[in-house]
Amino acid sequence: MSGSPGSLFNEVVPWLAALAVVVVVGAIAIWLIRRTMGTDTASGAGGFTLQDLRDMHASGRISDDEFQRARDSLIGRLSEPPAPRDGSDDASA
Repeated sequence: MSGSPGSLFNEVVPWLAALAVVVVVGAIAIWLIRRTMGTDTASGAGGFTLQDLRDMHASGRISDDEFQRARDSLIGRLSEPPAPRDGSDDASA
Protein backbone atom coordinates (compact mmCIF):
# COMPACT_ATOMS: atom_id res chain seq x y z
CA MET A 1 0.00 0.00 0.00
CA SER A 2 1.45 3.37 -0.96
CA GLY A 3 1.11 6.44 1.18
CA SER A 4 -0.56 8.89 -1.19
CA PRO A 5 -4.25 9.68 -0.58
CA GLY A 6 -5.02 9.41 -4.31
CA SER A 7 -3.80 5.83 -4.55
CA LEU A 8 -5.78 4.86 -1.41
CA PHE A 9 -8.88 6.31 -3.03
CA ASN A 10 -8.21 4.34 -6.23
CA GLU A 11 -7.86 1.11 -4.20
CA VAL A 12 -11.03 1.63 -2.15
CA VAL A 13 -13.48 2.79 -4.84
CA PRO A 14 -13.57 -0.50 -6.80
CA TRP A 15 -14.25 -2.44 -3.60
CA LEU A 16 -17.02 -0.04 -2.61
CA ALA A 17 -18.57 -0.40 -6.06
CA ALA A 18 -18.38 -4.20 -5.79
CA LEU A 19 -20.00 -4.07 -2.34
CA ALA A 20 -22.79 -1.85 -3.70
CA VAL A 21 -23.43 -4.32 -6.53
CA VAL A 22 -23.59 -7.25 -4.07
CA VAL A 23 -26.06 -5.35 -1.87
CA VAL A 24 -28.31 -4.46 -4.83
CA VAL A 25 -28.26 -8.03 -6.20
CA GLY A 26 -29.02 -9.40 -2.72
CA ALA A 27 -31.92 -6.99 -2.27
CA ILE A 28 -33.38 -8.00 -5.63
CA ALA A 29 -33.02 -11.69 -4.77
CA ILE A 30 -34.78 -11.21 -1.42
CA TRP A 31 -37.56 -9.23 -3.07
CA LEU A 32 -38.10 -11.96 -5.68
CA ILE A 33 -38.15 -14.71 -3.05
CA ARG A 34 -40.62 -12.82 -0.87
CA ARG A 35 -42.85 -12.09 -3.86
CA THR A 36 -42.82 -15.75 -4.90
CA MET A 37 -43.52 -16.99 -1.38
CA GLY A 38 -46.30 -14.46 -0.91
CA THR A 39 -47.97 -15.66 -4.10
CA ASP A 40 -47.86 -19.28 -2.97
CA THR A 41 -49.38 -18.60 0.44
CA ALA A 42 -52.05 -16.33 -1.00
CA SER A 43 -53.15 -19.07 -3.39
CA GLY A 44 -54.42 -21.20 -0.50
CA ALA A 45 -51.56 -23.66 -0.20
CA GLY A 46 -51.98 -23.54 3.58
CA GLY A 47 -55.39 -25.24 3.62
CA PHE A 48 -59.02 -24.26 3.74
CA THR A 49 -60.59 -21.47 5.72
CA LEU A 50 -64.12 -21.65 7.04
CA GLN A 51 -65.15 -19.15 4.35
CA ASP A 52 -63.65 -21.42 1.66
CA LEU A 53 -65.79 -24.28 2.98
CA ARG A 54 -68.89 -22.07 3.03
CA ASP A 55 -68.26 -21.00 -0.57
CA MET A 56 -67.76 -24.62 -1.71
CA HIS A 57 -70.95 -25.65 0.08
CA ALA A 58 -72.95 -22.76 -1.39
CA SER A 59 -71.74 -23.55 -4.90
CA GLY A 60 -72.62 -27.24 -4.51
CA ARG A 61 -69.05 -28.51 -4.76
CA ILE A 62 -69.43 -30.31 -1.40
CA SER A 63 -72.50 -31.88 0.17
CA ASP A 64 -74.14 -30.91 3.45
CA ASP A 65 -72.51 -33.90 5.17
CA GLU A 66 -69.05 -33.09 3.78
CA PHE A 67 -69.42 -29.46 4.84
CA GLN A 68 -70.46 -30.45 8.36
CA ARG A 69 -67.54 -32.89 8.78
CA ALA A 70 -65.01 -30.44 7.37
CA ARG A 71 -66.32 -27.60 9.50
CA ASP A 72 -66.24 -29.72 12.66
CA SER A 73 -62.71 -30.86 11.85
CA LEU A 74 -61.53 -27.31 11.22
CA ILE A 75 -63.11 -25.97 14.39
CA GLY A 76 -61.71 -28.89 16.37
CA ARG A 77 -58.17 -28.19 15.15
CA LEU A 78 -58.51 -24.52 16.03
CA SER A 79 -59.78 -25.20 19.54
CA GLU A 80 -57.04 -27.74 20.43
CA PRO A 81 -53.98 -26.41 22.25
CA PRO A 82 -50.86 -26.41 20.08
CA ALA A 83 -48.63 -29.47 20.30
CA PRO A 84 -45.22 -29.08 21.94
CA ARG A 85 -42.56 -28.18 19.39
CA ASP A 86 -39.66 -30.03 21.01
CA GLY A 87 -41.26 -33.43 20.46
CA SER A 88 -41.46 -34.26 24.17
CA ASP A 89 -44.53 -36.08 25.44
CA ASP A 90 -46.20 -34.56 28.52
CA ALA A 91 -47.84 -37.92 29.42
CA SER A 92 -44.44 -39.47 30.23
CA ALA A 93 -43.56 -36.73 32.76
